[in-house]
Amino acid sequence: MSTLSINDFFPSPWLKADDIPDDEDLVFTVQSLDWEAIGFEKESKPVMTFNETSKKLVLNKTNGKTLESLFGKNVTNFFGKKISLYKTRVEFQGKASMGVRIRPEAPNNAVESEPATEEQINLVLGQAEAPL
Repeated sequence: MSTLSINDFFPSPWLKADDIPDDEDLVFTVQSLDWEAIGFEKESKPVMTFNETSKKLVLNKTNGKTLESLFGKNVTNFFGKKISLYKTRVEFQGKASMGVRIRPEAPNNAVESEPATEEQINLVLGQAEAPL
């Protein structure tokens, strides 16, 4: 019999530290980067999707800078690239908690990707509508 977590009863569309096994990385292929309204205030934030899971990662500045160091400033270079996600202790709103971070090195099984599609480029350039 498998062990159930309380989180199993409250599924979330967001990738959280609880989704990542202790002392392991999850390797995902970046599918897209888009704007979504997040939280009660519906603040527009960048959200990354992956080929391997339906869960999405809200991209914070720390993870954004890590992506930039891996793939450069042009975010269309992120699409199709493999990244390693791990959980670690972070500070959020002045409190210590567990968070998701992107490793500052590409995973060992990283492969070259297809160029970004026109739709992906338009989303990044803001030519597609961001949520209000």
